[in-house]
Amino acid sequence: MALLEKLQGLVTTLFNEREKLYASINSEFFSSKAHLEMRQQAYRKIVLSKNAIYDEEIERITREMETIKKKYAITELTPETELLNYKKIESLIKSLPDNELEQRVKDFMAGKGELLEMALKPDYVNVAVSELRNRGLSDLADNLHNHFFITMKGKEPYKLDEEYKRLEKELNRMESYKALEDAIMLTDGTELAPTTYYISQELGLSDIERPAISG
Repeated sequence: MALLEKLQGLVTTLFNEREKLYASINSEFFSSKAHLEMRQQAYRKIVLSKNAIYDEEIERITREMETIKKKYAITELTPETELLNYKKIESLIKSLPDNELEQRVKDFMAGKGELLEMALKPDYVNVAVSELRNRGLSDLADNLHNHFFITMKGKEPYKLDEEYKRLEKELNRMESYKALEDAIMLTDGTELAPTTYYISQELGLSDIERPAISG
């Protein structure tokens, strides 16, 4: 069932609880204390149901984000192989003449070529950054560092994925909606403005009468 349908069902439940409460009040069978307890019980029920709906949606979004992360994961190598690769990269970069290293870095930042002939890892880029600094090319070293780690999100490349960014926004919305304990934010999960239903208001509870919710 889609998120919007679940929330619409919860709003219907809220209205039904409200009608039952009004009916009990009109019957004059219950005491004021009993009416308050009934309202508080209904409040807990609705809030916990609302939280469960948002939790389920948050879990779904998180799973999808993790799937996207895996697409960008670099194959893990054994420590021995990793060390060997690092040494090769270090040797290659140190062996390049100044003009060739500088041109390779500039082409890489301009999207015209690869910095190295293998999947880039932060440690490999840091080797190039260090070598540039050692050769007095600090400005270029800073530019390379910023390009890889900030522009390219070198440590977290999945953050540039459009679907990941969409899911991240959706996750933030769901977490913020859940945090509003007294409100059902009727939404389909998109950026469209939700319709808000205040649970305590519908059930006739004042702020001081609202029970504490755990879970």
